Amino acid sequence: MPMNFADDLDVFFDPEEHGEAIRYNGVGGFSAIWNRPTGDLEVNGGSFVVATNTFMLPITQIAQPVVGDIINVVRLDENFEINGEPRLNDDGTVWTCEVS
Repeated sequence: MPMNFADDLDVFFDPEEHGEAIRYNGVGGFSAIWNRPTGDLEVNGGSFVVATNTFMLPITQIAQPVVGDIINVVRLDENFEINGEPRLNDDGTVWTCEVS
């Protein structure tokens, strides 16, 4: 059976699987992958652990995210503002958005 990438993305982003139900600028019915990686920041000879937040948004749901848009994680009712220029992946299917 051939793979259908669009169907696979739908499963991956499903809040019942790996995704999060989100509201985008107050509108519901969307889903995203919420990444919360940490990294080390070197400053003045010292090192600090910093946490970042990014959201992966399928282009089929959000055609063009922009800096300043708000992503609300429904299960926590927590808001995040897109603060970095959204980047589209190589195959043009998923946006990565840095948020604060």
